[in-house]
Amino acid sequence: MNLINAILGLVLVIAGLLISLMLIDEPAFSTGLAHELYTGMNAGGDGLARLGAAAGLVGWLGAAIMLLMALMPALGVRVERRSALFWMLMAVVMAAGQWVWWSMYLGYLDFLRSGEPNYVLSFPAATSWMLYGVWLAGSLLSLIYIFGFRRFILSHEDEAEYEALRAEAEVPRVMPDSEQS
Repeated sequence: MNLINAILGLVLVIAGLLISLMLIDEPAFSTGLAHELYTGMNAGGDGLARLGAAAGLVGWLGAAIMLLMALMPALGVRVERRSALFWMLMAVVMAAGQWVWWSMYLGYLDFLRSGEPNYVLSFPAATSWMLYGVWLAGSLLSLIYIFGFRRFILSHEDEAEYEALRAEAEVPRVMPDSEQS
C-alpha cells in the first residue's frame, strides 16, 4: 500500500470516528447536576459517566490523529528516499506519539475513576503529558528533518541539479530570425 492510500484510509477512519461521536446519544447529566446551594449553577458530578460511550471513541480518535501526525511529513520525502532507516525513524515518532497520547488519555481517565490526581512535575499527570510530552513527540520530527535533511529531503546532487537549472534559466535566449519578425 502506498503512503497516500494509507493517509486516505486514516483520514476516513478519523471521519468515521468523528461521525460516530456526533451520532451517539448524549449521556445522562453530561452538562452536570443541579448545584445543591446555588440555583442556575451546575455541579460536575461523575466525569466518567458524563463521557459515556464517547470515552472509547475519543481514545481511538486521538491515536489516529497521532498516527496522521507522523505520516503526513513523509509526503515531503521523495519515494526513493523513503528508506528502511527513514521508516524506522518515523516508527519511533509514531511510537512516541502513541505513548504520549495514551499516557495522557489514560491518566485523565484514571483521574476520573479515582478522583485523585497523580502529580508529575507539579501538574496532574495528564496535564504533564500534554505540556511536556506532546511537544517532545513533535520535536522528533524536527530532529529527523534537521539531521536527515541531506539524506531524505535535499541531497547535494539535487542541489547541484537545481543550481544547473537556475544557471540555465538565467542565460538570455536568442530568438531565431523567423520568430523576431
